[in-house]
Amino acid sequence: MRTMWSNRYSEKVKEKVVATYLQEKADVQQVSKEYGIPASTIKGWISSYWEKEECELQKELEKKREDRATAARNRKRRFVNGRELKVVRPTSSSAYIDWRIK
Repeated sequence: MRTMWSNRYSEKVKEKVVATYLQEKADVQQVSKEYGIPASTIKGWISSYWEKEECELQKELEKKREDRATAARNRKRRFVNGRELKVVRPTSSSAYIDWRIK
């Protein structure tokens, strides 16, 4: 995974070129001619952009998983007459109550 872009071009230029490529759905050759930057350089920037996006999405997904797991652990258990009340929801739209001995 590439972690740093070349220092020859500023971050603003790189971001603008990648944004042009993504927004206009132009091919790399057209963007290369428009900005006067080699196509191979632009391809590298685009690749780095997608790697960064994928990493951010993975982090976001992991956070959501952790939040769901925390919520499941923190769910209150309900007891009636010493028996745990558990609502079981099968794949159909119906639900039924399952009594479990504590």
